[in-house]
Amino acid sequence: MRWRWPHTAVALAILVPFLCCFGSVLSGARTFGYRDSVHWYYPLYAWIAARSSNGELPLWNPQQGIGAPVVSETTSALFYPGKLWFALPCGFALRYNLYVVSHVVMAMWGAYALARAWHTSRAAAGMCGLAYAFGGAVLFQYCNVVFLVGAAWLPIALLAAERAFSRASAVWALVLGVCLALMTLGGDPQAAYHTGLLTLLYATIRLRRRRRSASTDRSRVCGVQAVPEGPGWFRATSLLLIAAASGLLLASIQIVPAAAWARGSSRSVYSAPRNIYEVPDYLARQPASPTAAAADGHDRPSPWSGIAAGLFGTPPPNTHHELIYSFSVAPWRLAEALWPNSTGRPFPTNTRWLSAMGSEDRIWTPSLYLGLLPLLLGLSVWSVRDPASHIRWLSWTALLCLVGSFGWYGPGWIVRHLIQDSHATLGEPTGGVYWLAVVLLPGYAQFRFPAKLLVAASLALSVLAAIGFDRVLASDRARFRRTLAAVGGCSLAAGILVAASRGWWTAWLAGGRPDELFGPIDARGAWRDVLSSCLHTAAVCGAAWWLFRTDSRRASLTSVLLLLLTALELTRANAWMVLTVPATAMEGHGLISREPAPGDPVVRIYRPPERAWVPAEWRAAGSNDRVTETVQWDRATLYPHFHLQAPWGSVAAQGTLTPDDYQALLGVGDGRDPHPAALELLGTSYLVLPDGRRWPNARPLSARRSGDPAGARAWISDGAYPRAWVVHNVEQWPLTDSTDPAVARRLARQLLLPGGRRRDLRTSAVVESDPRHASPECSPPDPAAPPEVCQVTTERPGRLEVEVQLQSAGLVVLSQRYDIGWIAEARTGSSARRQIPIVRANRVMQGVFLPAGHHHLVVTFAPRALGWAAATSFVAWAATLIALAWHAWCGVRRRRSALRGDGRREPAEYR
Repeated sequence: MRWRWPHTAVALAILVPFLCCFGSVLSGARTFGYRDSVHWYYPLYAWIAARSSNGELPLWNPQQGIGAPVVSETTSALFYPGKLWFALPCGFALRYNLYVVSHVVMAMWGAYALARAWHTSRAAAGMCGLAYAFGGAVLFQYCNVVFLVGAAWLPIALLAAERAFSRASAVWALVLGVCLALMTLGGDPQAAYHTGLLTLLYATIRLRRRRRSASTDRSRVCGVQAVPEGPGWFRATSLLLIAAASGLLLASIQIVPAAAWARGSSRSVYSAPRNIYEVPDYLARQPASPTAAAADGHDRPSPWSGIAAGLFGTPPPNTHHELIYSFSVAPWRLAEALWPNSTGRPFPTNTRWLSAMGSEDRIWTPSLYLGLLPLLLGLSVWSVRDPASHIRWLSWTALLCLVGSFGWYGPGWIVRHLIQDSHATLGEPTGGVYWLAVVLLPGYAQFRFPAKLLVAASLALSVLAAIGFDRVLASDRARFRRTLAAVGGCSLAAGILVAASRGWWTAWLAGGRPDELFGPIDARGAWRDVLSSCLHTAAVCGAAWWLFRTDSRRASLTSVLLLLLTALELTRANAWMVLTVPATAMEGHGLISREPAPGDPVVRIYRPPERAWVPAEWRAAGSNDRVTETVQWDRATLYPHFHLQAPWGSVAAQGTLTPDDYQALLGVGDGRDPHPAALELLGTSYLVLPDGRRWPNARPLSARRSGDPAGARAWISDGAYPRAWVVHNVEQWPLTDSTDPAVARRLARQLLLPGGRRRDLRTSAVVESDPRHASPECSPPDPAAPPEVCQVTTERPGRLEVEVQLQSAGLVVLSQRYDIGWIAEARTGSSARRQIPIVRANRVMQGVFLPAGHHHLVVTFAPRALGWAAATSFVAWAATLIALAWHAWCGVRRRRSALRGDGRREPAEYR
């Protein structure tokens, strides 16, 4: 059998970085150990997998806050088909590792297939796959696997978009819709949104080219008007609608509950409008007159000044509006794309001199490097005016997504720093690409983190690199060698200067700001990183310069060697970013240990969700084993979501979609911790706090055990409310559906501290309902009668059973998150079970009015909207799979018919 040299070379080049980055996790003895990968997704997916293995569909999580719908949290990816990895009969650590690694492999294969779609060679497409999957923008997403899922499906989605509009194919538009749905189901709806925008951009570019080609004399051949390439505007619009509609229908099982939950989250409230679509609602909620404004008790700016401040000003601190621009990429970090790790490494020892100087936002990925040759080759082809539609599309994608990733660093930031006025009206992000998207695109203000756009930018540049790879090898070697010589020479000169300035670096970085996890900056390590980055680029330039000098008749060997060079340099430059810890570090007890009986109610704890709360000595000294130490600390102190690995519920507001009313309730306090009245109302039985921080109505837990972390102490709260109780004094408030966060804060304080005094919510409750429908009357119990009983007997995800004995009509308050998806049924004595309404009690809880007598109350989470959405998705998936299978079968029949008809090979378009 003939040895297929290009295939072997590509496979070998892929294996080098793959094994260096992920070889340690393929056995399951170690797992990913940094950021959200370890404290968010690992415990959450383990919790879901454990319940799924018992035959349950965990739609509700009673351990998150006072309960939260799992299906409404997009990061849970509950219905994503890729979660079938977790059904494998092996340890959970290995299943989780395979889930992450498989998406890196899919990202690499998708980029390879996308490059091959534009007729690049196998070696060029292999370079594209390597640069995309092992570049910093994608590789580091092992820390945030839902965004890795989006990155994995993005190349396939763009391939489907290209096929749909180049061939005017409805089938490929349907494939694009499938990719959009899988991105959304996998937990990254923003990637689907971006893909839709890129598809619209490609359609626009092709339509403009079609119109121009149809209007030129060159489009006439032999006096007959030539048919322009691609679909017209009507067909293009139809293809866009097919892709969008199919994506929405296929993912409706995730979109419907997530959209309903998001409407009440902190992402949907604003003190000033963030985009043009929020202006009407903002104007509608303003006081009708100055007298009404004064009666409100707040000094409010004029509506138009508020609109100007919201759209063009600096986002208010500690709001979602500010979080929208979090993780913005500082423009000066682009140096990392040419000189890898030139700004230092934040871990495992801290050499990040750029962060130590306070010159950047929070780091989304510590490296922007995707390989020197992919960068230079991609830039050699980049052109927003290229005649080829796909090159123009990729060039615009790379430019817009890169500039969009700057986020906070917009023209407003430049203006404010030029005039040195911190009180300037113009906000920092104003005028930038990401700001334009937030202000003009519907629903985009619900997203956040501009650095996510780096994934699309790196994919576009990687595909351009594949095209440039073949072009340079075919004809333009001399010019590219001059580029390599210039870059290599500058890098070598910079390396010499850095080598001569070692003492200056040490003095300059002395006393730099330490990192709370990885300690003070290592000045010598920072100097070494900068020097190494310069020498790395110079060495790669030299090796590539020498390879490009070979004869064009040996182009095949040259391409293979260049591919291997890229694999080796990417491994050296980026493999350090993959941090792993022993799988055993994810196991063990925390400060609190308890073995509940099956069906017992969840016991709730409060642990401040402060990332900066770590042992004080970590700031003073770094450690090569700090990542494992961090995991052990977070697990021992029950940092969210580590509480999911134990029988605890965490009342801390920690989630991507935190309800605004719940967050406002926890915000009633001194700004550091919630007010004791709020935590007691939420049923907080235990607290985990830093040493030296005391808590009223709480006593320390028993003596420390060996292995307990130093610097933390557990407390038992004596004032925690039960999971269910009865009140006979009910105050009715009107329903509130305001998007103003000040309203939720005011109501939370009025609930807990009316007039500055604590309300006794054990004997009274506040019910929010329509004023046109009066609440049922409650009467006080007879003091001489036996005491009333209200006890939770069974709790499972999505189901709560309560035994209630009432002497008189009253309200049963359930310490469980109010949601319209819950259904309550009660059986009184020997009567049949009947359904009764659930009301909103105490702002965030459930309440059920019951008459006197003995009742067996059962509340179940069974949202009707989810049922309709599930049915819609099921029908859509069945129809889509049938349509795609039928199209594939028809294609096979056409090829067979062509072979039988003339005895020759099938046409090129079917190969």
